[in-house]
Amino acid sequence: MSISINGSTGISGVDGDASTPAVKGSDTNTGISFGTDIVSASTGGSERARIDSSGRLLVNTSSDFGSSTKLGVFNGSYALGSYQSNAFAYAFQFIKSRNTSTIGTIVQNGDELGNIVWYGDDGTSTAKIATAIQAYVDGTPSANDMPGRIVLSTTASGASSPTERMRITQEGRVYLVQVGTTFVTTAAANVNVDAGDGQIRRSTSSIKYKTDVETLDDSYADALLACRPVWYRSTCEGDNPGHSWWGFIAEEVAAIDPRLVHWKTVEVTYDDKGSPVTTPCDPEPEGVAYDRFVPHLLNLIKRQKEQIEAMEARLSALEGV
Repeated sequence: MSISINGSTGISGVDGDASTPAVKGSDTNTGISFGTDIVSASTGGSERARIDSSGRLLVNTSSDFGSSTKLGVFNGSYALGSYQSNAFAYAFQFIKSRNTSTIGTIVQNGDELGNIVWYGDDGTSTAKIATAIQAYVDGTPSANDMPGRIVLSTTASGASSPTERMRITQEGRVYLVQVGTTFVTTAAANVNVDAGDGQIRRSTSSIKYKTDVETLDDSYADALLACRPVWYRSTCEGDNPGHSWWGFIAEEVAAIDPRLVHWKTVEVTYDDKGSPVTTPCDPEPEGVAYDRFVPHLLNLIKRQKEQIEAMEARLSALEGV
């Protein structure tokens, strides 16, 4: 095959391939080769990158990432791409496959799909992780069904690796792990947070969420009078130790009526990746549900009102004699 060198058309006549590139130096299996509307670069006789007919830069792969992809990087079973779509405008895409050589093998529940990690130079030879955002499969995937969750982690002062602080599950549930295990307060609550795993839930009183509705029995309201009001100081990290509070003791209230307290039902530990692991534990009273006292107190007030009215009627009758 002849090679022509022209001031207008450049070097032409040889396409080459990954093992014998058209343009190379003394290393004969490393260089640049050409195909139909494709320019590729190879090292050691293997293609490492190409620019294809759509103008896409593909690194370590020749796979089709989709016509909207402008950058595709493949490494083992992971791929990274940048693209434009109607749903996300300009964005990066992370792709994970169980196959280590190409995209095409379904992932499984718990697989890490990719992460964004921020490092900082701590003055040693290796930068350290400060924060990370990780994505996982969060359920059993199938055709056109890929449940996922997002995990946000930070590295505490004095620690060498990040710890999970927040997660959003495939159901949209939000978990603030430290809120459920460490950051507590005895101040009045304005949101319901699970005492074990830190799950946040909206509180509701609508009848559409209730069944087997019955009027409160007088005996339960009378039992409330056995609760011991106390004065105390708080040892919670978020409270001023010099302040004092009024309230009740959850364990004492639970002994009177277990429905008047919040219960801790799981223990939270962390695995070697810093992710929380929940283990069922014996139920433990964790907080008094002060709002649940209202029906009992209203029952007592109504009965006392009836007694007062009855006594006033008797008194009026006696005065009229």
